[in-house]
Amino acid sequence: MCAGSVVGDIASKLTNKPGQVTFVGKNIAAPMSVSAQQSEDGGTVVVRVVNNAAAPADVQLQVSGESHAAQDFAGATATQLQSDSPADANPSWDVDKIAPKEVKVAMDGGRASLSLPAYSYTVVTAKK
Repeated sequence: MCAGSVVGDIASKLTNKPGQVTFVGKNIAAPMSVSAQQSEDGGTVVVRVVNNAAAPADVQLQVSGESHAAQDFAGATATQLQSDSPADANPSWDVDKIAPKEVKVAMDGGRASLSLPAYSYTVVTAKK
């Protein structure tokens, strides 16, 4: 970004562009942050969720829209990073202290359910 440039309102960035699909999250409780993208063929959806709270949270993710039904998505996988504090780091004697881990995702009727630990970043991939 150039010095002096102005960032527009977020709503203007949430419009569909050629080859892209934009998702708007609903019922997202602060301090969570969620973003999602869908593959061009519609067969894969990737959702990124940040839980920046000091407490864990159980969440449900559901794909909806005109082009496909949520039940079309039969399986999902997830990878998660988690720490006990936002100030945590990997010391040289414990380089795996904060490392990606595979986590279980329960799928039912196209709805993915999972638990987000405190201070975590989770990437969920759902496929048709």
